[in-house]
Formats: sequence, C-alpha cells, structure tokens
Amino acid sequence: MRDELIRLITKTGITEDESGFPTDELEDETEIWARVKSVRSSEFYQAYTEGMELKYIFCVDRDDLALANRTDVRGRIIRPWAVEYDGIRYRIVRQYRTDMGEVELSAEEADHGHDI
Repeated sequence: MRDELIRLITKTGITEDESGFPTDELEDETEIWARVKSVRSSEFYQAYTEGMELKYIFCVDRDDLALANRTDVRGRIIRPWAVEYDGIRYRIVRQYRTDMGEVELSAEEADHGHDI
C-alpha cells in the first residue's frame, strides 16, 4: 500500500545573474504517494562497493512518476533527480520497473555540497 507522501524533484533550468553566471537551479516538485521500503543488505553492500550508500527504495505508480517528467526547450524529457521524504532529499540512483505497474526508485541521501 502506498501510504507515504513524497515529493519528486525535477531540475527545470538555471537562473543567471546580470553577468551570465549561474546563480540558482530551478526545480519543480510533484507530490505523489509511495510505499517506502528499506534497502536489502545485499543491495546496500553492492551499491556501497560502487561508492553509493542507499537509504530507501520508494515504490511509486508508473503513471504518477510520469507526472513529474518535464520537457525542455529541445523537446527532451527531464526526469526527476531526487525524492524528498520526511524533509530530507534523496538522490535517485536507480529506477526499476516491476511487473505490477510500479517503479522502484533506489535512493541515497543527497550530498548537500554536491547534489543540492
């Protein structure tokens, strides 16, 4: 059962100052319901060997996930890069489609110096 409200974060652009230097990233947020699972130890250790520290797996409806997609000026689809859950941002590192119409989003806590 999807009983946790999460926010999917999609980067939509960059603002610039009067000199043309980037100042902030523009983001859209989409709230959807998810089932939150703990990461299994085998997945955790496999990701850890690759430098990632998975925290959660967010199971979302495939159609709900599509609501967070945006299209840039060139017509390319921009997918969400992060999930906000309980006030903390988690970077999506893997999407996995299941046979049940769900997508599992494996995520690690976002590095505040790099990912935000």
